[in-house]
Order: sequence, then C-alpha cells, then structure tokens
Amino acid sequence: MSSSDSSKSGSKRSAEPQLALKALLDGGAAGDPLRRALWLDAVDQRLRTCLPLPLAAHVQLANVDRGRLVYLVDAAAWHAKLRMHERQLLDLARSLGLQVNTLIVRVERLTVAPNHTGQRQIVPMSASSRRALEAALALLTKDQPEDQQYSQTASGRQSRHRPSKHYPNQSSD
Repeated sequence: MSSSDSSKSGSKRSAEPQLALKALLDGGAAGDPLRRALWLDAVDQRLRTCLPLPLAAHVQLANVDRGRLVYLVDAAAWHAKLRMHERQLLDLARSLGLQVNTLIVRVERLTVAPNHTGQRQIVPMSASSRRALEAALALLTKDQPEDQQYSQTASGRQSRHRPSKHYPNQSSD
C-alpha cells in the first residue's frame, strides 16, 4: 500500500462519521431527537454566559418546554444559587427568542459532567522539580540577611527564621 493510498483511506475514514451524522440529521423524524439535543446544548452554552463559573460547572439545561426552562443541578446548594439567577436566565432566554416564563430546577446526579468547569487537576510536584526549586531557593537566599534566610527543619521542610519581637502590651516570660 503506497502512502497516497493510506492518505485516501484516512480521509475516507474521517468522512464516514460526518456522512453518518448528516444522514441522521437529514433523516426526517429519526434526526429530530439528535437535532433537539444539539439545539439544547447550544442554548445551554448561551445561557451559561450569565452564570458565575463555579455555578455554571454544576448546572445543566435539561429541557425547554411549555414556557419552562428546566435545569438539573447536582446538589441542593447549587439549586439555591441558581434560583438567585432566575431573572437573568429568563431575560437572556427571552432575548434568544425563547418564550419562557418559569425556571424549574431539579436536584439530580449529573451523569455527564459538563466539560466547561474551568477547574484544573492539581498534579503533585515531582522529586526532581522539588530539588530544582530548593536549589533555586538556596541561590536566592544566599545574599539575604541571616534573620531572613530559610533553614531546613527536621521534617525536611523549609521554614523562615524571624527574630522574636517584643511588643509593648506583652509581658516577657
């Protein structure tokens, strides 16, 4: 198989999902649920813009039906916080052309976490990174006065030695 053959088959493979999606969307009644899900996701993305990021990470638009915006939240605390933004959500939904007048909020476990949480996973520092950081810290503290320098404690952590200060309102023991 030549390299031109493999590139043709690769482009054919990438086109197959596109063709399947097009067939579903153009397929009449069979494409309606998929089209509705894509529409709900687009509306959800637009409505999230009026919510604070911490709240937006815990809510998901479930439905727009008979004048109601139906949201799912993953805890009662988020239910209360979403209620505080009811007016902004309804106003924004109306500005998008939706005829809604009620916000319904249900507390349920979200099975699919929204991918726009804005949270990053904390990765622990590697041993080599820790050694490099300690070496850089040693270079920086080399020129500081002794009362400002760091010293190694018994646990291996860095601590700052500061001279004890006598405050006028304190008695010395």
